[in-house]
Amino acid sequence: LIVSGAALLGIFGRVRVGDMRRCAVEPQADLDEDRSFGYAETRFLEHKTARPGTSRALPIAAPAFGLCGTSSWAVRWLEARAAQGLDADRQRTLIPALADHGWHDASWTTPEFAAALRTTLLQLGFTSEDLKGIGSHSLKATCLSWAAKAGVSREHRRILGYHVELGDKSSE
Repeated sequence: LIVSGAALLGIFGRVRVGDMRRCAVEPQADLDEDRSFGYAETRFLEHKTARPGTSRALPIAAPAFGLCGTSSWAVRWLEARAAQGLDADRQRTLIPALADHGWHDASWTTPEFAAALRTTLLQLGFTSEDLKGIGSHSLKATCLSWAAKAGVSREHRRILGYHVELGDKSSE
């Protein structure tokens, strides 16, 4: 559940494994009153496009519910993280490496996380053939690819992927 939840945050939040490695803010679930809609939210200070010494965080929001079903993957993931003693605020990462008897404070590398995800999917019944072409880059690219196929403009996909055009700056 720990690995698959992180993968879902990567997919639905459209973020890189490298960003999750450096995320030092434990995500929270922000759900509506009847717990049928909401988001998993966190923020990254150290991200690919961050300038050295910046104090401005990149907010990340991912739908807390998947494509089908009525239970929240995010709530289950956050409860599992808490039960395992995981806390990005303390460990300085969302994806700590698995140890013999628990979790390291050091994070998985991108290839290690990709291998852990593949192992998880194989244990769930997927075949190696099913997983051809699936890697850690697939996490960020999945929803952005769906958006492109649905006709979402390049400009909106760029924003959803946390990219800015060269020369663009946020207003102060």
